[in-house]
Amino acid sequence: MQAQTRRPDRHLILFNGEQAAKYDTRVIEDLIDDSLLLKAYPYDDSIAHLSVQCLKLLLEQDIDVFFKIDSDDMYASNYVEVIAAYIENRSLDKSSEPFAINLINQLWLSVDNNNDVSIREHEFHRGLGLSKREIAQGVQVGAPPTYVMNRSAMELIVNNAENAKYQQIKSDDILFRQILIDNGIVVERLSTPKPVFGYVQHAKNSSDW
Repeated sequence: MQAQTRRPDRHLILFNGEQAAKYDTRVIEDLIDDSLLLKAYPYDDSIAHLSVQCLKLLLEQDIDVFFKIDSDDMYASNYVEVIAAYIENRSLDKSSEPFAINLINQLWLSVDNNNDVSIREHEFHRGLGLSKREIAQGVQVGAPPTYVMNRSAMELIVNNAENAKYQQIKSDDILFRQILIDNGIVVERLSTPKPVFGYVQHAKNSSDW
């Protein structure tokens, strides 16, 4: 985040697990400034539930637009600037109606067992993590680590996350998508002039997209 040409007003990092409270912040020393919020949850939980906790914390900070950043993917230094400019040019930041965005064009970085890396530019066909039912319905989304949404969409997710129909969902992007779609919100698929995001494919982060 330090390299971003447009810095966020708030940067939240959440730690979870039994040792969360003992996290050695020296490994993120270069990120510590007045914008950084650190939160420790000393228990294991699903990414979906933890992401909802993050949204709650950011709503308390009066955040207008949320950018989801994954630690194991690549974001260009102008990532926030490019997406923010798109939002502001369309006055979406001033909209009271919920909106959400996913990128569909990006670099794919594939890492094999010998640590060789191949890079290619390609758009998503329909998105990652779609269930068979969603595919049959024609649902299309973009890269899960590129969720951007406004405050209204954040509130919609937080207010519905405890609904029994979502309790079995462990992945945050699937939870976000399901709640938004169930409330009539189409996740916009955005293509930027040049890729500003790289999806890293490896043993723990793979998909047939």
